[in-house]
Amino acid sequence: MAGSFNLFRRYQKLALAALAIMAMLAFFVLPPVLQMGSGGATAADRQVVTWQGGGLTESGIQRELIQRRALNQFLMALRAAATGDERVQQPLPDNEAAVVETLVLAREAEANGIVVSDEVVNNFLSSWTGDAVPLDQIAGLIGELRNRVGITESDIFKGLRSLLLSRYLQEFALRGVDFAGAPAGWQWDDFCRLEQGATVEVVPVVAELLAAEVAEPSRAALESLYEQHKNDLPRARSSTPGFREPARVRYDMLVASTDMLVAESAEAVTDEEIAKFYEENKEAMFSRPAEEAAGESSGDESAAESSPSEGPKGAAVEEPKSDSAAESEQPVDQAEPAEEPAKPADDASEAAPEEGASRDRSVFRQASFLQADEAKEEADSAETASAAADDQPATEAADPEPPAVERDSAAGDFKPLDEVKEEIRSQLARQAADRKLGEIFDAIAGRIATYADDLDLAVALGNQPPAAPDLDGMAREYGLDGLRSELVTAAEVIAGGGIGSSFQLMFSEQFGVRQQRWVDMMFAADAPLWRPFVTRDVAGNRYLSWRAEERPSFVPPFDEVRAEVERVGRLIEARQLARKRAEQILADAAGKPLSEAAPGLQGLEVSTTGPFTWLTRGTAPFGSAPMLSDPDGVQMAGDSFMKAVFALEPGGTAVAFNEPQTVCYAIRLTSLEPTEEILRARFVDAAADPRRIETVAEEDIREVYRSWLGDVTRRQGIEWQRPPR
Repeated sequence: MAGSFNLFRRYQKLALAALAIMAMLAFFVLPPVLQMGSGGATAADRQVVTWQGGGLTESGIQRELIQRRALNQFLMALRAAATGDERVQQPLPDNEAAVVETLVLAREAEANGIVVSDEVVNNFLSSWTGDAVPLDQIAGLIGELRNRVGITESDIFKGLRSLLLSRYLQEFALRGVDFAGAPAGWQWDDFCRLEQGATVEVVPVVAELLAAEVAEPSRAALESLYEQHKNDLPRARSSTPGFREPARVRYDMLVASTDMLVAESAEAVTDEEIAKFYEENKEAMFSRPAEEAAGESSGDESAAESSPSEGPKGAAVEEPKSDSAAESEQPVDQAEPAEEPAKPADDASEAAPEEGASRDRSVFRQASFLQADEAKEEADSAETASAAADDQPATEAADPEPPAVERDSAAGDFKPLDEVKEEIRSQLARQAADRKLGEIFDAIAGRIATYADDLDLAVALGNQPPAAPDLDGMAREYGLDGLRSELVTAAEVIAGGGIGSSFQLMFSEQFGVRQQRWVDMMFAADAPLWRPFVTRDVAGNRYLSWRAEERPSFVPPFDEVRAEVERVGRLIEARQLARKRAEQILADAAGKPLSEAAPGLQGLEVSTTGPFTWLTRGTAPFGSAPMLSDPDGVQMAGDSFMKAVFALEPGGTAVAFNEPQTVCYAIRLTSLEPTEEILRARFVDAAADPRRIETVAEEDIREVYRSWLGDVTRRQGIEWQRPPR
């Protein structure tokens, strides 16, 4: 199939050129260099990372990166050949940390007796392509790499073997770490975190307001604090400071609103298309409710009695479970009502997005403790119900009605075409507009990708860079909104909403359909320049964006950030004063409601908030992992706050900081709801379909994985001589 070769030629010119250059350098230059001296690493080829029994020099890690990138191109070409779609995402991270992690996990897997044979590798390739790419074509792709950059079949199999060893080790390590295998007590705790609500009184004591009572820190103390955290990035919800300046990105984007092209597409919808859609979908979408059909069928009771089997036909029209939303990357998993799951879903899978997503940006001062909360995934959930069973008993087979009579009587069970004509027109128009918009974005993405290839090739060959695509011109050409950002941090974009809250829907074998946040893709360490991707927000606005410029993270000198270091130092010392003040508030209340103690709080405010649960699904789609609740009046409540609240009985009190430990709260629990009896009944009912609750355990699973990976890293003794790139 020529398409897979086109993928190499069309999108990978720089990668292949760079690989060719590196291969020539490795062939002609490295051997004499490595033979110089006593055979040890030269100053130019110093050690980069070591582990027990192994390590990599600068040249060694470059070779591994070349092989990883070649493996990416090979897997992308295979997937493109199998699917016919050249828009294939890079499957493997190609940064130094990821490459070393794979090598070390593969080594750990072999030490634990895991073996990956050539047959296992071939089985993986078969699964990766869905058996849609013949062996001779796979050999042709490898030959393409071999002829251009000297990557052989042995190199490909070696890379895949390490990858699979790493993958199988991770699967074995996490086997059994899931909701279904957890003890009943753990499942109950997870259930309560999502279902039990608390109402509390709180009094916030802001630590920074007490900083003036802290003695002025010495220069030595400030320098010590700076040295301890100078390499840490500031994080909004972190209790520890960070003085490293975060990476900044300038991005370009084009925005299409929810209603773009809909009116134009509506004019093009013909009556024939509407009638065809109606006939193909009337049973699934336009059945009347049973009571409505019964009320309008006939006033003659004898006529109603003559056709008892017709009553239930249009009853119980419910939404089926549908995967079409994931395939079309919809922000809301919605589908039109359908009685028959076998009906095609493409015409019913597009949800009508809501309006009102802001694209304004707000840029805040960078600080060691960021007070702006991180963005939450925003996508409306729409849980679908299973179709209701028809319990109507079968009628006797004697004297069946002629087919013509059945059709006439059944016609009353459906809404007439004239009644739903405009509804169908709107739906077809929105689907057509979405397809046109996809074609527009594909055309623009092709321009950007071509420019990226030309730019990379020009840089590699030392030529003059080509002129960048005209963003404003493309926006005018297609009727889109265009924007060039400043150099911004991820936190600043999140605070601005709009594209900062947009996402793609991604599928993984472990977690199913999940949201991939735009900010995670745009600010990923290995995100390339000028590689566009499409996202959307919960209002249905669609974005085509690409990284146009980047400024790496760096550590500013102490003298430049001394004022910030002092502010943070005073805040840390003021935390103990804030805790003592909160404890004193509870002592003065003497078990009474905090509102009664308000006159003696010297300006501090008492607020009541709730009921709120520990975790909430919010507006995230069904199947997404729940997030920490954000109660009104509590700034960035964290797990410590929630643990303190839900460990209380009504009337009990506690003191707890918020997650960044900037505010200490005096807390009094007013009530818990529902009652434990009701909660236990719901828990038993939830056991029949635990999917909603088992997502609660996903963060625990990730924490187990992080802990396990940390143990492997320590056991293997990984040490970087410089930060990984």
